[in-house]
Amino acid sequence: MPFHGNPLIVTPTSRLNISQLKQVHARIITNNHQSLKPIFVEWLLNLSCIGYARKIFDEMSLPNPTLYNMFVAAYSKQSLNKEAVDMFVLMHSRNVQIFGFSVPSVVKSCSDLMAIELGKQVHSVAAQSGLDNNVFSQTAFMDFYAKTGDIGCARLIFDGIKEKHVLSYNCLISGYAKSGNVSVARGLSDEITERTVVSWNSIMASYAHVEDHHEAMRLFERMLAERFKPNGYTFVILLSVCSKMGDLDMGLRVKKFIDESNMFRDMIVVIALLEIFVKCGDADKARGV
Repeated sequence: MPFHGNPLIVTPTSRLNISQLKQVHARIITNNHQSLKPIFVEWLLNLSCIGYARKIFDEMSLPNPTLYNMFVAAYSKQSLNKEAVDMFVLMHSRNVQIFGFSVPSVVKSCSDLMAIELGKQVHSVAAQSGLDNNVFSQTAFMDFYAKTGDIGCARLIFDGIKEKHVLSYNCLISGYAKSGNVSVARGLSDEITERTVVSWNSIMASYAHVEDHHEAMRLFERMLAERFKPNGYTFVILLSVCSKMGDLDMGLRVKKFIDESNMFRDMIVVIALLEIFVKCGDADKARGV
């Protein structure tokens, strides 16, 4: 595939194969288009060619701050958590400017790695840079503290938010649920003025977690009454509850909702259906899923 003029005239949304990408790279090197290297690396990251992008990045004498931050986000998105954290540490050691969008990404990676001390250091760096006061960073830090067992610190962040977003509520509800404090989780849920399906799922999962299966099912009924449309995760929660209760009739009712919602393309939902039919001893229905 020949390229003429500017080798990046093809847009990043074009689905080029690796051979074509290497042709673009070769043109940049041959024509000494050094100023195009950062753009090409951004392009590769947007195409999820992260290994190739990193190889070129490491060859650059002075990568710009945007690239450092994009790598943190890209690594985290692909669950390459150690790489995301390492890049964040590298950029901080080089006094590279940290952008707001990379903070939630590195915090998520710290959560997944259970890197508690490092996560706290990231929080300190973000606070010093004024990057801890937007809803995405706040929610990421709340999730980090909740997942690492410090629900008190998660609550401190929540209480410090002047205009609380539904994302913040959902995050803290989930945190309290996992710590077994469903009464506080319910109180937070009742405070939400504009619920989403995620809000409903969070509080239903809270009751399912403490095995109050009947209340989880009552919340589902209320969710439907308030005209919210269940999603795949809603059905997974409900099927798990039905399975634990051994309630095949309720499971079949949930299956009817799944049929009507065309959720059979969701493999997690299908697996949850199989589990309840097998547990309840209905092998014929399990085969028919």
